[in-house]
Amino acid sequence: MAHRIPGRTALYAAIEAAVRKTPHVETQNEFGRLVRKELSKLGSGFGASDVRIRRLAIEKGLVRISIEYRASESKAVPRICPVCGNALSSVRNMTLDGESAEISRKCSVCPYVTGKTPLVPSKYSFTASSGSGVPDNVRIARALERAGAKLHEAAEIVASALEGTKLEQRGAAAAASITDLADSSELSRSVSNLVKEVRAMDASDPGWARPAVSLKNEDRKDI
Repeated sequence: MAHRIPGRTALYAAIEAAVRKTPHVETQNEFGRLVRKELSKLGSGFGASDVRIRRLAIEKGLVRISIEYRASESKAVPRICPVCGNALSSVRNMTLDGESAEISRKCSVCPYVTGKTPLVPSKYSFTASSGSGVPDNVRIARALERAGAKLHEAAEIVASALEGTKLEQRGAAAAASITDLADSSELSRSVSNLVKEVRAMDASDPGWARPAVSLKNEDRKDI
């Protein structure tokens, strides 16, 4: 029988039912099994992967998650959280020379954190939480932050691909332009400025998504 994929609303309901009946689960496999048991009540063939169940449970705030780690075989520190799929933020510290150095990256949504040596999750446990839903502006801001993280990944790929070739300087310039699109405080269209504007909006107002003045130009009277 073909695998039937439930919609988000049905999957949220199945997760809610599972955590209500079993408030603490020690492994991801068991958590997924309990949620799929609830999904089976919709009819035969309904199912969802452990990864999708985990990410939607975190997204909806239905569980608190604990993570055990192991060292990664990759040397690259990720920019996207491997646990919930949201963007990782940089944790920086001042060096003795007065420079800012990255010491770790952490997720703003779930507890995932990694240092200069990449770590990957090896085990999860789940505890029921009183999920109250995520406001639309927060959901959109998280999506934009993921886009910003992927732009950084793209910049690194461009620079790395052209390193050592006669196009190295142009590759570095292209990478810098991509990074500006992600982070620039001067570009009103940069992802970081869009995130600030979306997070500042009141999601309870039905008109919150109307076009708004950039925070960079919020004091201008001619806009």
